[in-house]
Amino acid sequence: MGEYVNINGEAVKLGTCEDLMYCRYEQARDGVASWSHQPGNGQPLDYLSEKLGWRYRFPFPDEDDIGIGCFDDHDRGVRVQLSDDAWTVLNLADHRKVCVPVRPQHPPTTRGNKPSLHEPVGFNLFFPCPAVNGFDEYETSHAKHTPHIVDVVQQKQVDGDLWTILRCPWCGCLCRVPPAAGFVLADEVATEQCYYTKMFWAGMAHRIRDGYEISLADIN
Repeated sequence: MGEYVNINGEAVKLGTCEDLMYCRYEQARDGVASWSHQPGNGQPLDYLSEKLGWRYRFPFPDEDDIGIGCFDDHDRGVRVQLSDDAWTVLNLADHRKVCVPVRPQHPPTTRGNKPSLHEPVGFNLFFPCPAVNGFDEYETSHAKHTPHIVDVVQQKQVDGDLWTILRCPWCGCLCRVPPAAGFVLADEVATEQCYYTKMFWAGMAHRIRDGYEISLADIN
């Protein structure tokens, strides 16, 4: 179910169900006074209610110039590789099995235009998520252990703060990060070197920490 509000006479999509992937928390906070109700959706102030469990788009530093409802990559996640110590604190997801389709590698041969009596069939194999210990018993193409990786994807109001939401890149499960673990995550992010500039990672770390140092009680 899509979630919409009316902004300047136009219906603007905030997200789907509890995932407001086109709206940061601060965009909702700062803009709600100018929103009006879109029929079939919640009231504008509902989208700031902690009790309704909204997950807001994380405020990625390189998206500060993008307006509400205009984000192209609705499912964006910024990947972080964690140290072993941080992984023991931040591996919080309730991981699910990973589905791998298996199909015949070669189609059956036929003569002329006769239909094959043995059309390719297949099935799905279900393996433990590589992020859990049960995956270790399976033979893989990599000699090294599975890297400790997570995706920073969202924020959620919890107990008057904005907790960071992480996604497992392997199985897609989400988890919310409580305050103590959140500061561990911020420290890891601040030292990340891949893909983006140091300024980007510093901004990510700053925004993670900021989420655990605010009070939203007067909003709800």
